[in-house]
Amino acid sequence: MNLLGNKLAQQGQIIDTLTDTKINIGVQFYLSSWSYSKQYIVALAIDNNVQLWTERKSNDWQRAVQFDVGRKIKYLRWAPYDNMLMLAIIDEDGQVIIQCKVSEWKETRLQEKSDMITFSNTPIIFATGNENKVIIWKDFKIQRTIDMVAEILEFRPNSQRLFIYSQNKIIIILNGRVQQEINIPNWNQIFCKE
Repeated sequence: MNLLGNKLAQQGQIIDTLTDTKINIGVQFYLSSWSYSKQYIVALAIDNNVQLWTERKSNDWQRAVQFDVGRKIKYLRWAPYDNMLMLAIIDEDGQVIIQCKVSEWKETRLQEKSDMITFSNTPIIFATGNENKVIIWKDFKIQRTIDMVAEILEFRPNSQRLFIYSQNKIIIILNGRVQQEINIPNWNQIFCKE
């Protein structure tokens, strides 16, 4: 399930939660992610590809573009940028594929495998992580590698602070340097309760 504003994507449908209108878009997807753009755009993982669907007018959903990945997708994430569309796709092998559109779609494949990605509000700064390292990127070039287990990565909104949740601590990175380490035994049991 993925929700943005009053739109919800689940079980092959786009649902307007304000009017309870359900639009069957004719495809079954297993993962979805909403863009931050002013227009409603949802990325849907379908088999081994990602389809972008847009709302042309109220409750009129159409497929705009499809990216063939070749493997099952395990992670989708949009960058929060106003001047471009940027979508990160991570496949089951950890390959990170970033699709970016300023005027035309351009694909970039990162050389490092990852399990997760987070974007800062400043283009194009992002971080990737897996079970043994966190990498901070700028303009698709590695700026810093930190050897550590990352369970959750998150840039704080309107900030350059990267929060890395790892085992029993939270590490805050600012401008590529460790700003603060906070030891919190069992943080994931405290913060991740349902």
